[in-house]
Amino acid sequence: MKDVCKHTFVADTVQKVGVIHQYFTMSHASCQFLKDAIKILQIKGGELKSHTKTRWSTMWDCINSIVRLEFTFARVLLEHGNDIKNRVKDILYNRNFYENCRIITFILHPLKVIVGCLESSSVLQTI
Repeated sequence: MKDVCKHTFVADTVQKVGVIHQYFTMSHASCQFLKDAIKILQIKGGELKSHTKTRWSTMWDCINSIVRLEFTFARVLLEHGNDIKNRVKDILYNRNFYENCRIITFILHPLKVIVGCLESSSVLQTI
């Protein structure tokens, strides 16, 4: 898994995901814009998810939340584009960014499922 995360394609996309996550969690106004759009669009699964470097399986959750919220980001940009920083807008307007996120989640999902099964199995064995 570490090899996958070191690939330039993945590392660049994860870095951009981090920029988006940090911006929408640190900026009170932007965070509220996102929450409002999630509610209006009735997006299931909640808000942006974070990832932990020591728990690589959380990377899938984080990147998948970007994919799930694609239309939400579009609404935020449409309604509040002037209030969003250019660096963030550049990422969110880039169609390749979302496609790259989809590709990474497609690659990571089977690994996440397998690791989850193995962790569940090892927990059951210790009981």
